[in-house]
Amino acid sequence: MPRLRPATNTCKRLCSCHDTSESVEIHMFAQKPMRDCVDQYERLAPRYDRLHHRWLRYAGGEAQAALEALVRALATPNSKLLDAGCGTGKLARTLISEGMSPHLMTLLDPSAAMLARCADIPVPKIQGRLEALPFGDGAFDLVTCVWALETVPDPYLALTELCRVVRPGGALCLAFCADEPARGLSDCLMRKALLFRGTGRFLSRSRLMRAIESFDRFEVRAIPSHGPASTVLARRTGAVIEAPSKPKVEPRKQRRGRVGVHHGAVQDHAIEETDPKWNNSRYRDQTATNNTICSAKRKHDRILYCWNR
Repeated sequence: MPRLRPATNTCKRLCSCHDTSESVEIHMFAQKPMRDCVDQYERLAPRYDRLHHRWLRYAGGEAQAALEALVRALATPNSKLLDAGCGTGKLARTLISEGMSPHLMTLLDPSAAMLARCADIPVPKIQGRLEALPFGDGAFDLVTCVWALETVPDPYLALTELCRVVRPGGALCLAFCADEPARGLSDCLMRKALLFRGTGRFLSRSRLMRAIESFDRFEVRAIPSHGPASTVLARRTGAVIEAPSKPKVEPRKQRRGRVGVHHGAVQDHAIEETDPKWNNSRYRDQTATNNTICSAKRKHDRILYCWNR
């Protein structure tokens, strides 16, 4: 096995500098530039689900579960959701099966073959790149990017676009292959397989979080998970549009004049002159009689209950 070349002083200085946004942009990922993988994913589309299931089983399952939990917690019935880099639509199918409305959901992927495998999902599908999202600023309440950020040639530009389309008060949920310590042999094998196929790379979670924090009005937090994968939540601070308040309903005015009966006696109450029924003596007598009967029946029931005990 070839020995790894030790890092030079120049490389160490580049990796340690993170005071300015330019240094974050250039050195956010300490790896060589990656070629475009769209053509490769076009060929992998028929067997992508099988390969991705293997990745989730042995390496990225915790990060995937954490992201899905974030989406469930943040989504509302009126949330506009963008799944950028949707792949074959696994996340969208899961959310729709759990009750999320597909009318406010949008899928985007640069691969036409991947989008073709989302034909059964009744949502708008757009072929486009993460580095140039065809949406306006603040167009979505919730943006997800799952196992896609590490596949683009310029992750910083893609990250800038993802944050741009998040509205104030919205959130960006990321799950990606992270340069984190492996738990065992399975993590090492999955890492080697991904690098061998050339379908992605492992990003630095700390530098990615610093890059998001350099954007305007973004707060970022890492969700704990193990293995060579990570989940990050980035929330855009700002005014949140509140739901319109319900009109206030004034309470009804209680009518005075009801007859209260206590041990068969009728209590005197002030009578409103606007009640036409109370002017009828027959109605007044019948009401008093009914109340007396009900009071006597309750008294009789209490006597029987005490007797039976």
